[in-house]
Amino acid sequence: MIPKNKFDLENLFNKIIKDSDVIYTDSWMSYHIPEDKKEERKKTLWPYRVTKEIMSYAKSNCIFMNCLPADRNLEQEADVIDGA
Repeated sequence: MIPKNKFDLENLFNKIIKDSDVIYTDSWMSYHIPEDKKEERKKTLWPYRVTKEIMSYAKSNCIFMNCLPADRNLEQEADVIDGA
């Protein structure tokens, strides 16, 4: 399912993440993305970045993990990767 709007995305997170022990994301740019494709990739993936709001749907003791290298404020907010 590809969410069509913010409500659909939040609904999806609520269903999928609510019982999660771990939220894991991959690096958006670790696969030698050509320079001329980076902005397009950011625009496409931006709605799926891990935010504090998204983490709030998970269990209170849920941990966040990221495949390195992690780009701060890209695939996850700085507060998420810092555990804040």
